[in-house]
Amino acid sequence: MLNRIIILLTAFSLVGCVSTIPMQGMFKDSRDQFSGVVTNRLNRTGSLSVVSLSGKKCFSEFVYLSKSTGEGQLICEDGRTGKFMFNVSIVDAHGSGKLNDGEEFVFYFGM
Repeated sequence: MLNRIIILLTAFSLVGCVSTIPMQGMFKDSRDQFSGVVTNRLNRTGSLSVVSLSGKKCFSEFVYLSKSTGEGQLICEDGRTGKFMFNVSIVDAHGSGKLNDGEEFVFYFGM
């Protein structure tokens, strides 16, 4: 009985586990740099929220496709959207994408 209680308590404590780490990047054409946070969840999903130096705000939900890759859709308050892919290593992650107006962006997190 005690073992079951310990297992249940451990499972409930892990349900809310998330990690939040800083991220940085840049919209390439405008050279507008952005920074924000990435939140990773145990269910292999996550979210990110960024603000550029010019004040543009964007967010995303993303999923891990494998242990080392993921994808998501960036949605910006100015109406632009774009898909992105990222690769994860032991040290950090980096990725890139393209907005619906053709502007590319790059980013990294975990450093």
